[in-house]
Amino acid sequence: MLLFVRRMLRPLVPLRIRKARAASAVLKQRKRFAHLSSQEIFDTVYKARYWGRENDESGLSSGSGSRDPDIVEPYVEAVNLFLRRFLPNPLHVVDIGCGDFFVGRRLVPNAATYSACDVSRHVIDELQRDGHHGNVKFFHLDAANDELPKGNVVIIRQVMQHLSNEEISKIIQKLYSFDYLILAEHLPIGPFVPNLDKPTGPDIRLSQKSGVVITEEPFRFTPAAEAVICETKNKSADGGMIRTILYRIKSEE
Repeated sequence: MLLFVRRMLRPLVPLRIRKARAASAVLKQRKRFAHLSSQEIFDTVYKARYWGRENDESGLSSGSGSRDPDIVEPYVEAVNLFLRRFLPNPLHVVDIGCGDFFVGRRLVPNAATYSACDVSRHVIDELQRDGHHGNVKFFHLDAANDELPKGNVVIIRQVMQHLSNEEISKIIQKLYSFDYLILAEHLPIGPFVPNLDKPTGPDIRLSQKSGVVITEEPFRFTPAAEAVICETKNKSADGGMIRTILYRIKSEE
């Protein structure tokens, strides 16, 4: 009942006060995670269910970006449309930051093999416990510091937005070994300054009115070609939009 009342009263609180409270909450959260490794951070996030409390068997949730049909359905349709272009010779897919795998599992039928990777040991243990997905292999790894599985296309969906610029830079250097990259990021609507740095953690740059754009400084990722394949508005309290870009990394011979 108390939670319901708070939600009803929230719109009556002046915007500047709501923004100040949100900024304070982000700073408090960042302080909590300041001295933890990436694995420890995201193990904590999933165990404490920072991003939601789903009712499926694993109890894992990667938040609205993984569960909201208005975000997920257009994304799945766009990515599967790309993957189906290569049938009957499907691509080998590497999914960096697979999270609850609620989205990734819907891409599996159009992949030759699907390597689902996450820095959280808790996530990978829960997914492996499910005991499903014939052509899927789960990897517990830190994409910034560990070797990535081999594949034709790498998928990174709403992951970089949680990472520091240092970690993003390390991952980007490894992307050139793939033929394609499918990258989804949560971005502000309208003009913004890209790639403002933040510590690795559950929050994103939207609170700084920024977002990750890997072709801009300081990353300067240089693909052979790129195209936006999906764009949806985020209806959560954060606002913004989810933009998915397909990058062709290597030039066609």
